Amino acid sequence: MVSPSSIAMIGRSEGEMVEVKAASSLVLECIVSDSRPPPTITWYNNKKRIEPKHQTDAIKPSKKRRLMTVVSRLELTAQQEDDGVEYSCRAKHPALRNTANPLTASVTLSVLHPPGRPMIHGYKTGEVLRAGERRTLTCRVVGGNPHPWVTWYWHGHPNNHTVKGKTRKSVYLKAKASPRNNKKSRVVTVVQQVTASRTEDGAVYECRVSSDLLPRLLSTNVTLTVHYAPTQVRVSGTAVVAAGQAFTLTCVTTPANPPATITWTVDGTPVNTTSTEVTRDDGGGWITSSQLTQEATRSRQTRETTVKCEAHHLEAGDPISHTRDVTIIRPPGLPVVEVVTQGQIVAGRSFEVTCTSKGGHPPPQFRLYKREEELIAETQTRGDVSLARASVRVVPADNGGVVRCEVINPASSSPLTANTTLTIICQSQPIRSPESDEVALCNWLESPHAVISSLPKRITLPQLPLQTTKSTNVRSSFSPEFEKQAHGIHGFKTAAQAIITDTESSSSPVKKQKDTASPIHFN
Repeated sequence: MVSPSSIAMIGRSEGEMVEVKAASSLVLECIVSDSRPPPTITWYNNKKRIEPKHQTDAIKPSKKRRLMTVVSRLELTAQQEDDGVEYSCRAKHPALRNTANPLTASVTLSVLHPPGRPMIHGYKTGEVLRAGERRTLTCRVVGGNPHPWVTWYWHGHPNNHTVKGKTRKSVYLKAKASPRNNKKSRVVTVVQQVTASRTEDGAVYECRVSSDLLPRLLSTNVTLTVHYAPTQVRVSGTAVVAAGQAFTLTCVTTPANPPATITWTVDGTPVNTTSTEVTRDDGGGWITSSQLTQEATRSRQTRETTVKCEAHHLEAGDPISHTRDVTIIRPPGLPVVEVVTQGQIVAGRSFEVTCTSKGGHPPPQFRLYKREEELIAETQTRGDVSLARASVRVVPADNGGVVRCEVINPASSSPLTANTTLTIICQSQPIRSPESDEVALCNWLESPHAVISSLPKRITLPQLPLQTTKSTNVRSSFSPEFEKQAHGIHGFKTAAQAIITDTESSSSPVKKQKDTASPIHFN
């Protein structure tokens, strides 16, 4: 007996990868050379024996004397399942009975075939995700030789993909053993991380598979459903309203899914409203809006109304709220003007003017005028009474002039006014004019405007007695000599008359000129 000298696949190198298209025929030939007697040849698919009926053996004389060569032919149709399968031929010979390693030759098939349809794991359309929840979507493609291109699309835009023969970080290529025949199958998986949010609500994640062996790409998709609460609510509308007047506020939520519900409270008391509307937002989700119409209270003790809008949603632990304070304005009372002075209003001196007004919200603003000149006033408020005071210096020309007070408040369509008329007297002693050496005197006529005349310093004015009566008017007469001198120099009229306020001693109490309204005093 002579054992075989060699075994080989005809036209193939040992362990060669044989590429063949699925469903095409393939012939493998195994030759065992130079042995006597001829060996027995057996074919294997991986470790599974192939039935002899699929092979054809031919015994030929060897080039060596008295030795034989056997050629075994295996004809098969390549299937997708044959991809990666090792085909081998083994020679059995009596001379090799005690040999641990039999003579074997093998090749491995690479069956070209298109991939299967993609499948998405990790989420099913219709499931509800909560905002902030994380999911891993996995697109799994079985088969495909060469490796297919697998791509994730988000709303039709590519996210990541495999490259033929290479992978990205989110792509894993692996071989998985079949539980039935222990064959390894090609599997491509592509993962996509998803964090549920408003932008992901309604998002379409599509997995596409393409290959040179596919006439058109294969795809499958899922549509996400995300529930999320509104991020905020906002109240808009009237900020200032008159007492007893109706006002309207609007509360609007940011988008939510499903729509949020809105409730109102006014000064802590729930109120009902039927004016609620839900609209679809272009960016996804639903916007809830509600209108509230209320009448401002007439109570004088209430200066502000607090209105709160609350949005309620299953995905929000606590209501989402926004508060708006509505200021209730009221007009002030009629102003009262007072002129405060010790005795009479004397030309050349200063006195205080006050203007008071009761009530009003917000507290009114004051403007004080002497004739048309606005005075610098100091304002203060105590309780519900507001007061403005200003210091006024008068001259004889201010006799008969008006001090006017204007009270301004948003609740009043026009300023409220009050005024008083000034009655000015001149000092009993001559007053030297600062502009000249002449002495200024009041012409105390019954005219509402004081007239000033001047005499040279050299004229000595006589001391004239005053005849005082209980009347507030006092008359005086100059001597004929003085009248003559005055008339000759300045056209001074004889029997001059002056109207003055009743004059008491310097220790007399404070006298005030005021309008007819009742005054209000601060302590």
